[in-house]
This record gives sequence, C-alpha cells and structure tokens, in this order.
Amino acid sequence: MTDALRSKYIYARRWGLTAEATNYQIINRKSDDTLGYVEYYKPWNCWVFQPKENTEYSAGCLRDIADFIAHPNRS
Repeated sequence: MTDALRSKYIYARRWGLTAEATNYQIINRKSDDTLGYVEYYKPWNCWVFQPKENTEYSAGCLRDIADFIAHPNRS
C-alpha cells in the first residue's frame, strides 16, 4: 500500500526509510501540497509530526494525524 493514512482532507504517503522505520509525508488531498512529515524521533523514542511552515490544521486533521502517529506502521 502506498498511502498509509486516508482521511477526508489529508493522506500520508511513505516517504523515506531510516534505520528505525519508514517515515511518511502528510499531503493535502485537494492541493496535493505537502503539509509536513511523520518521522520517528529517536531521542523521545516515538513518532512525531513535523509540520511545514505556514500550514494550518483543523481539529479534525490534527486528530487524524494524532491517531496516525500513534500507530503509523499498521497499514
């Protein structure tokens, strides 16, 4: 599967591979713009969302991203 997260307004695409895991690019469905990245952050030993500058998120999109980073490799 190429896209890991699919919601009404955003989706995640596998983007890169590190020694720890596959990272993901978060993309706006309408414009196809990259909004940020979900990456494994080794110092905290967890997944984090790194938004691009000048991007805004609704509560629903933030929930979708938060749910995704809780279990990014389940798809």
